[in-house]
Amino acid sequence: LQGSLGNFKTKSPKRIMFEICEEKGLTDTLVKDWSDMRNKSAHASDVNLNKAESEEHFMRYQRCLYFFYRLMFDIIEYRGNCIDYSADNLPDTAV
Repeated sequence: LQGSLGNFKTKSPKRIMFEICEEKGLTDTLVKDWSDMRNKSAHASDVNLNKAESEEHFMRYQRCLYFFYRLMFDIIEYRGNCIDYSADNLPDTAV
């Protein structure tokens, strides 16, 4: 309860990530994928996936990877190209 009351006064990490995506022009799907992956991994809910579900799960993982790379690049002030793991064919993109 105390933690919930504390969150009432501050923004959640998820809310902050949505704001970062908006500020950087990134799709909010990246945050939704992170949230979904975090919830499923915390509760071990996806243990018997079929092929299509496994491929979608892997794509979500790639979008999370790209999102956290972009966050890291902002922290270290990297400016240049990187691989966009969130898109099909893994295109190079400018940061």
